[in-house]
Amino acid sequence: MMLVLALRSDAERVYAHALTYFSEDEIAEAFAAARGVASPTQLRTNLKQDGRDLLAEFRRMAPEREEVSIQRWSVRRVLLTVAVLLGPGSPSAWSSATGTRSHEVARAPGQGRRGRARPVDPRVLQRTGRRRHGGELPV
Repeated sequence: MMLVLALRSDAERVYAHALTYFSEDEIAEAFAAARGVASPTQLRTNLKQDGRDLLAEFRRMAPEREEVSIQRWSVRRVLLTVAVLLGPGSPSAWSSATGTRSHEVARAPGQGRRGRARPVDPRVLQRTGRRRHGGELPV
C-alpha cells in the first residue's frame, strides 16, 4: 500500500505517515518481502512507468533487514514433491509425505466403509428436527 501511495506522492511523506500506524521493524519486514510475486503486476508496471526506485527509497529509510524468502523448503515439502512426481503408483511416498496411512480414505459424511450410504437412525432425525416427506417419523 505504501508503494501505491508513493506513486501519487513522495516516499518520505508516506513513510512518515506509516510510522503512525506501524513500527519501523514492521515496515522493514514488509519491504524485505516486497519482491517478485509478492507485488501485483499492475503495481510493478506503474513503478516502472514512474521511473523512481520507490522500493529502494523505502528500504533505505527502514532499518536494515534480511530479505524474506517467499517459498521455504522443508523435508515434508520435498517428500510431497517427490510423491507428486512419482504419481499415484507410489502410495508409500504419498503416505510418508502427508503422514496418513493408506487405509485412511476420505469419505463423505454418512458413507460407510464401501462408499454406500449408511441407514440413518430415525431418532437422530427426530432430535435434529428433520422429518421425512413432511410427516411424522415412525417410532
